[in-house]
Amino acid sequence: MKDPHRLLGAALVSCTLAATGVGAVPAYAMDNQLWISAPYETVLPGADANGDARARTLAVQVSRDVADDRLPAGQLTVDVSEIASFARVSWPANCAPESEAEAVCAVPEMPAGTDSVPAATFELRALPGADVSASGYVRYSATAGEATSHPGETRVGVGNGPDLGLSRADHQRDLMPGSRTSVRATLSNSGNRTAERTLLWLNASYGLRFTERHANCEYRSTKPARPPCACWTRRWRPGSSTR
Repeated sequence: MKDPHRLLGAALVSCTLAATGVGAVPAYAMDNQLWISAPYETVLPGADANGDARARTLAVQVSRDVADDRLPAGQLTVDVSEIASFARVSWPANCAPESEAEAVCAVPEMPAGTDSVPAATFELRALPGADVSASGYVRYSATAGEATSHPGETRVGVGNGPDLGLSRADHQRDLMPGSRTSVRATLSNSGNRTAERTLLWLNASYGLRFTERHANCEYRSTKPARPPCACWTRRWRPGSSTR
């Protein structure tokens, strides 16, 4: 939600200009606020048994309220001073480090009709011996022409353990009754510890049924025609994945 005081101030300015016969303030000046889109939180895996730490990627975008006109190229400032004691940053080519704790990244222009652009994608790794209780914020700000952004932030912590995740399966549409299709998803462990055993639950929506039965899975029919499937998987070591 926009700041009500800001909106009130803009309304008063518009009324004053109208009374004195001056033209209206351009929408670019009043409404083209920049916004920063970044992950809310991420946890960096500590070092594994070999002393290696896996990286986490932070992808940041810059967007705007009004996309009617062209917005010139700008810059994103990234401040990592709060995590410098326990994390290392790998900057992409469009980011120029100003110091050990801050970098300025070139943001492309937004042509008319474009409301967001990628600003920076960088990696973070936990330093050797990083305390698992350590945490801090990566902070962002952006400018482009006369437009500025509200501040953005990502909370960063350190943790040990398995970190299992499922990929998003592709959307499928226009399936006909009686037809067959395959749904693929990838299960991966991006943590720094082994998951000894994993239980994966699968559910088919009404009107669908499983056509294959796997030996490591238990199937149960429930009404209305929603057969859940529970599958035991093998040990998942750090960095491993399967479909």
